[in-house]
Amino acid sequence: MNKVSCDSAIEKMNFYGKSGIPFFFIIDFEMEKPVVLPLDEIDNDKIIFDMNGIRNFDISAGSICSHVDIKKMPMPFEAYLEPFSYVQDCQRNGDSWLVNLTSPTEITMNAGLREVFF
Repeated sequence: MNKVSCDSAIEKMNFYGKSGIPFFFIIDFEMEKPVVLPLDEIDNDKIIFDMNGIRNFDISAGSICSHVDIKKMPMPFEAYLEPFSYVQDCQRNGDSWLVNLTSPTEITMNAGLREVFF
């Protein structure tokens, strides 16, 4: 996949946007491995997408998984409480209007990502 630095990713997105070139981007949780690709350069063996009917796969090629079991292993509530309380304090002080408090969560499932997609 075409991983780039954050600055390079921003430059690419600005270029594609100004040029009217449809593109796809992925920004990982830690913002260390962004991917920016024009839609016509996406390898559909690695990335499949459907955005408002614009897709890079044959709809009949998908295999539908009848039941997906997903098990999550979130951080303990006590560990989450500290950053959550900090965010609440900041909001009470008027330091922020919008917050997205996230944390990595390990998951396991009985299907592959391709099956989940379809």
